[in-house]
Amino acid sequence: MAVGLNDAWSSPDSVTCKQVAASTALPAHTYGQNVVLNGQMCPYDGLYVMGRPHSVWCSSDGVSWTLKSSNAPYGPVTLVGSTVFAIGNTFSNSPFADSNDLVWKSDDGVAWRLGYQNRMQFP
Repeated sequence: MAVGLNDAWSSPDSVTCKQVAASTALPAHTYGQNVVLNGQMCPYDGLYVMGRPHSVWCSSDGVSWTLKSSNAPYGPVTLVGSTVFAIGNTFSNSPFADSNDLVWKSDDGVAWRLGYQNRMQFP
């Protein structure tokens, strides 16, 4: 079984990577998309595990991390202007917790508002 790491890396060009820290306060597990919010890098939990909240951690230096939310939507995350959008479900606190086709909006990447619900299908 592979052991998860909690190291942080930085790259000015997405090609050349430099390790910022070999070990950080970030919990060691798989993260998905990252967005920059208020000058901080914020990775969103990228691994769906039944019963585990979807977390968002943020850091301005890649070493010190702060848990911003333990109930972020799970699914693709993108930043449009200064607004974060996510498509997917939530862990709790929602009557739609089992749905995968929800569009969520957040101005701070922490507090989420359900914006749209529809069944996404392609012919």
